Amino acid sequence: MKKDLVIPNIGTISEWKAIFLLCLKEADYFEVAYPLGEDDNDNPLIIGRDYFSSQPFIKSKSWELMDNSVLFYGELTSDIKNNIFKLVSPSFLGDKSDLWSFSLFKNNDKLLTISDFNVCTFHNLQEITKLLHKIGINIMDIVD
Repeated sequence: MKKDLVIPNIGTISEWKAIFLLCLKEADYFEVAYPLGEDDNDNPLIIGRDYFSSQPFIKSKSWELMDNSVLFYGELTSDIKNNIFKLVSPSFLGDKSDLWSFSLFKNNDKLLTISDFNVCTFHNLQEITKLLHKIGINIMDIVD
């Protein structure tokens, strides 16, 4: 049975980098959401949008969860993985991620979603538990 588990602030989890690296390594598909509108250097919601919009093999569509927004999605190539890693890396040091809203999938199954920069929802807890067991992490130890 699929269950979700929410971590309200990934920046407080010491194992977060190892967890994220494993999920990113295992993932084969992604979705990342951005608001539409003018580029604004002061708007943290659009960091990285230029990268995703400039890749010819990444698809896009309206994002049904927010008006005037776009969802970029597609296969996770090594270049896209590297870019996502770079955008998420501030969270490894306790800061907020530079990606506001995104999801990683494995075999059409959603592994995790980051929303509001640092809220992580693990989907399909059985699969996440199995993956994290590979690196000696018990997800239930992290969430108390």
